[in-house]
Amino acid sequence: MAAPWEDHNKHGKFYRNVEGLDRPWLPSPVSSEVASGPSDMYPYPYDARWRPPTAPPLKVHYIGAHRRNLMTRWLLRLLRRDRMNLVHEIPMYHPYELDPPMPRYPPIPLSEWKAWGYYARPNINGMHVHNQTPRLQTTMHIDIEELYYALRGSKPGKDGQQLEHPERWVPGIHHPALPSRPQTWKRPELNAPLPFPWECYLNPWLSHNDGGVPCAVGWDLGVHPDTMWINPQDGPFATLSDPDKHQPATFPFVTHLVVNSLHLDGRPLPFQRIIIVNMDGICCIDVFMGVYEHFQKRVLREEYDTWDQSVRDEATSVNRYRAHHQKRRVTDILRCDRLGHNCMFDGLSVNPDRHGWILHVVREHHFPRRPTRI
Repeated sequence: MAAPWEDHNKHGKFYRNVEGLDRPWLPSPVSSEVASGPSDMYPYPYDARWRPPTAPPLKVHYIGAHRRNLMTRWLLRLLRRDRMNLVHEIPMYHPYELDPPMPRYPPIPLSEWKAWGYYARPNINGMHVHNQTPRLQTTMHIDIEELYYALRGSKPGKDGQQLEHPERWVPGIHHPALPSRPQTWKRPELNAPLPFPWECYLNPWLSHNDGGVPCAVGWDLGVHPDTMWINPQDGPFATLSDPDKHQPATFPFVTHLVVNSLHLDGRPLPFQRIIIVNMDGICCIDVFMGVYEHFQKRVLREEYDTWDQSVRDEATSVNRYRAHHQKRRVTDILRCDRLGHNCMFDGLSVNPDRHGWILHVVREHHFPRRPTRI
């Protein structure tokens, strides 16, 4: 039986490198394990052949006048035939059309999250490059071999090693030695309706675990997401790599994600919703940065006046503590100061109101271990 911390390799953590262009890329085998999500909320499993039943239209009978010219209507009125029975049909929906008894999308294997990380942020020539295909792809001819060696500068740096230039990489290049775009992940249609939160599968790095089990990611919301690490139950610590951060946030891809509730140690707190937008599909890094930027905003006076005096004193203490350790001057109270010291990200879950997601935050005492350097 594999150690708990090795389970992260099924959907991330360790990624192979593209060592050269002379060997074709071998994709990782498809995992038999699937991500938790909508499958746990429905009484029936996903069935691609199932179609919701249709409800017959509602027929409304009423008496109306003939819609003809004035002379005809005058004549029909003399004959007392100016009224007629009319039927109007109102389209109706079967309850299963709005709330089906099974998931809307098929289960997603854990290996598919990792396959996108390989494609979006491959490690080429010793560095991670941005390779996600843009909507407008380049049509110019590019020498892939020349581009491969251009990632390393010709002049050595101060440490004697060649400088890295990942910005020189051109996204969307096709080559047998490079990871190809996974067919599972379709680019979201801009005008298509978004799936509801409870219909989506959430990335394992973002998932909230019940029963006091920590989230797979360790991150203090008062610090930049660059400091994130994988939070295992047992085993060595590892930082959350660039391919992990650029995995899709949900399956399928969505262009808008709304966080409309905050729970601190299981207690709901007043919260201004966070709207995360990426028209090419929201990734984990979009969620992390959206949450970080939200809590880095200054607290307005109207919001500050609603706090109890104990909350104000704690927020002031946290603000001064962080200013001292981050070697910056004391600023106005930030939203992250309201959460106290070491407010740790504990994942997202579907809000029971079905309008968004709940952001779970816990204090550090729920995390018995943390890395010595982050």
